[in-house]
Amino acid sequence: MNRDFWRLIATCGALACTFTSGIVSGDTLTSDDYSFDIPAMEKKPLEMAASIELWPSLIQYNQQSSIYALKYGQDNVRYSDAYNMKAEGSARFQRTALLATAAGVLSSGYVRPSASLTHDARLYECYAKYSPAPAFSVMGGKKLFKWGKGYAFNPVAFAGRPKDLNDIDASLEGYWAAEAEFIRSYDGSLATAAFTGAALPVYGQINEGYLPDKNFAGIMQAYFLLLNTDIDVCLYGDSRSAYRAGVDFSRNISPEWEVHGEYARTLKEGAEWEAVAGTRYLASFNTTFIMEYLHAGESGQFSRTNYLYLKASHPDPFTIVYLTPSAYAIVNIQDGSLMAGAEATYTRFRHMGFTARYIILAGDVESEYGSKLAKHKVEFRVKAMF
Repeated sequence: MNRDFWRLIATCGALACTFTSGIVSGDTLTSDDYSFDIPAMEKKPLEMAASIELWPSLIQYNQQSSIYALKYGQDNVRYSDAYNMKAEGSARFQRTALLATAAGVLSSGYVRPSASLTHDARLYECYAKYSPAPAFSVMGGKKLFKWGKGYAFNPVAFAGRPKDLNDIDASLEGYWAAEAEFIRSYDGSLATAAFTGAALPVYGQINEGYLPDKNFAGIMQAYFLLLNTDIDVCLYGDSRSAYRAGVDFSRNISPEWEVHGEYARTLKEGAEWEAVAGTRYLASFNTTFIMEYLHAGESGQFSRTNYLYLKASHPDPFTIVYLTPSAYAIVNIQDGSLMAGAEATYTRFRHMGFTARYIILAGDVESEYGSKLAKHKVEFRVKAMF
C-alpha cells in the first residue's frame, strides 16, 4: 500500500508538471515562489468619446389645425418624411487639480416634400476647473448648470435650457460663466453643505438670448444633505434689477420610492410662480413609474399653466435582455389635450444602440396639443458610439 501510495503521488506530479509546462511555457516553478505582479491600472488623463446618430422619421399632419391652413393652404399635404444626422463628441482631461472638458454636436436634416435642408454646429460645453483644495474649486468657460430635481421641468434651473419632453435625457447646451464652489462634509444630521456662485455675461454672441445684450446675471446655489434629504436654495439676480428665488428637495422614502419638488418665483409683487411636485417608484415587477405635476409660469417653456407628466419604463420584458420599452405623456390639465409617446431601446451591442419611437398629439382643434401641425410621428434611431 505504501508503494501504491507513492506511485499515485508520482503519477499526479507528472501530470501536474505536464499541464503546467504547457501553460507556463518552460518557466521553472519552485515550492516557495508563488508571487506574481499585476500591472497597476492607471486612469488615463485624457478620455475621448464620440457618437453618430441617424434617424429617419415620418410625420402625419393635422389638417384641421390653423397652422396647417396657414402653411399649406389648399394643398393636400398629409405626410412629410425627414432624414436626420447628429454627430457628438466629447473630451475630458484631468490631472491632479486641473479638469478640462469639451463637448459639441454637428447636426443636419433633410425634410420632404419641402426639400428643406438644415444644418447646425453647436458647442455644448467647454470649460476648465481648478481645485486648489478638496473643498474649493473655480471654473471658467461654457457649462451646463444641472439644477433642479424634476424630470420634465426645472423651475430653479436659472441657467438651464428647456428639456425635450420626448427625450428628457438628451444633451443640452450650457452657458458661458465663471464659477466658484465650496463644499464641506460634517458628522451629524447635516452631512454635506456646498455653495456655488456663478456670473454669466451677455455680450454679442456670448450667451445670446439669455438676457438682452450687454447685461450680466449672477446665480447662487446652496446645497444641503440634511437628514438624508437633498435640499437646494437657489437665487438669481441680473443687471436689470430682476431677482428670482427657488428651492428644491429630493428624498428617498424607501429604496423603491422617491419624492421630489421644486418651487421658484420672481421677487416682485404679483409675479407668477412655478413648481414641480413629483415621485418615482420602482414596483416589485421591475417597472419604474414617474409622475409629476407641473405649474408653469414665466419661463416660457409651456404655453399654459398646469400639466401632468407621466412615464413608465420596464427593462428586459419577457426575459428579452437589453430591451427597454417605455411610455410617457404630458397632459394639459386645463384643456385636456396631450402629447404621448411609446418607445423601445435595444442595447445588445456594446458600441451601438437602436431606438424606435411613436408620438401622438391629441385634443380639440383649439387646444394646445390638438392645434399643433403634427398629429402622428414615427422615428427609428441608430446610434454608433466610439
